[in-house]
Amino acid sequence: MQPGRTSSLVVYDFLAASGGAERLSLTVARLLAADVFVGFRVAGAAASFDEAEGVRLRCVLRGTWRLGAWSCLLVFLRFLLPIDRSRRDVVFVSGVFAVGALLWTRARKRIYYCHTPPKFCFEEFDAYFGGLGNWSRLLARVGCAVFARVYAFCLRRADHVFSNSRYTQQRLRTHVGIDSEVLYPPPASFAFEDAPAPKPSLSRADYLSLARHEPAKRVDLVCQAFAEMPEQTLIVASSGSLTKDLETRYAQCPNIRFVGTLSDRALAERIRASRATIYIPQGEDFGMSVVESLALGTPVITVREGGISEILDDRMIEWLLPACPTVEQIKATVRSTPASLGRLGDVAQACRSVAARFHPGRFASALREIVS
Repeated sequence: MQPGRTSSLVVYDFLAASGGAERLSLTVARLLAADVFVGFRVAGAAASFDEAEGVRLRCVLRGTWRLGAWSCLLVFLRFLLPIDRSRRDVVFVSGVFAVGALLWTRARKRIYYCHTPPKFCFEEFDAYFGGLGNWSRLLARVGCAVFARVYAFCLRRADHVFSNSRYTQQRLRTHVGIDSEVLYPPPASFAFEDAPAPKPSLSRADYLSLARHEPAKRVDLVCQAFAEMPEQTLIVASSGSLTKDLETRYAQCPNIRFVGTLSDRALAERIRASRATIYIPQGEDFGMSVVESLALGTPVITVREGGISEILDDRMIEWLLPACPTVEQIKATVRSTPASLGRLGDVAQACRSVAARFHPGRFASALREIVS
């Protein structure tokens, strides 16, 4: 759908998944009645944009695209050039590759929201480019240095810069030299709504993996642990680049079931029906899945690392794994969960009280105050 003329504009990199960053863009677009510009859209991604009434979406690069280094670079370069010459009241930019929009937008207020700095330029350079030859690696190093400088230059054009956690705030200051304010992102509204009672066929004894199937989410490590615990059942939701490999590798494990990407309603039902969810990402900037699980009254087995450390309190300490957990540590935590639940008392109430400070209404109030 082509955007119409409104007083606000939301700009994001691209729609390639249905994660917290995409959900934030949609939430802000609804709150500000804004047009939405994205670089491109991967087929089938972010279906919530199609279901959202009144949200006008424009893909700057037309046609079908796949997420990759070249498509990301093209989005970055395209957003450095003017796309929208309308005078806007508010422009809300998030993502790594869309920062060029801060240079050409004409707005009373330019807001940048940082989900994560460009990790590939800094601490994760080796993970992205370590397999290259010496000359290619050197070229990548120079390219990343240029990218980082342009990224910082664009951010200095913003009137307000926000980070999604203190962890991200610190990294943005360290790597880019930009100060920001912390504004925690809003969880999905379904997590705070009255969900239907779980179907009788869903067992409260199951554990649920919430993470996308990508290397940094360490879903494989979770599956390894449950493959060695045939008495425990693991439901693996979501999808990603590792899905086929995971399904093949654990096809002979009857206690591990893959259910794919679920609708918000189905996911809420699964979370409510689980004994605990499991989410052990590496270097997580915030941890939206953790908040959503707690808001639905279900504890989370997770890691004491990154932005996740800012979410949980001492009542949840028995489900916190070290930053680099082993299979044995995951197994021990899962097996001790029934006893831990018994010590916690009213589990659902304890979880919801932790999640209450991230209620979507708080983000909405803060954003309205900023743009007023």
